[in-house]
Amino acid sequence: MLKEYGFRRLLEGKVDVENFEKGLQIIANSSIDSGCKADIAEKPEDDRCKIRQCCFRKGFELCSECPSFPCDLLKKNPGVIKFHCIENLMEIKEKGIECWIDKQWKNPAN
Repeated sequence: MLKEYGFRRLLEGKVDVENFEKGLQIIANSSIDSGCKADIAEKPEDDRCKIRQCCFRKGFELCSECPSFPCDLLKKNPGVIKFHCIENLMEIKEKGIECWIDKQWKNPAN
């Protein structure tokens, strides 16, 4: 889009366009997504996220509901590690989703 639609011109002088473009490429090729059920496919078996597929297949809303939690699929996923998802899911499991959400609103830096 930067090249094809001329967005590059809109950004020049405002940001380092070369680094911005490289950053977008890194994000596009990463395994980090928009959130567990934010964009599950019409056919969950075709969803690109193996974690979502597993959770959906087992009928769980959250991985923390699974007896195998935390599994190797979670432990080895770069996005899960980076965003401390296992720790968050453990807290949700222990204290409940409402308590966890309240904490996020009161203290968003956590």
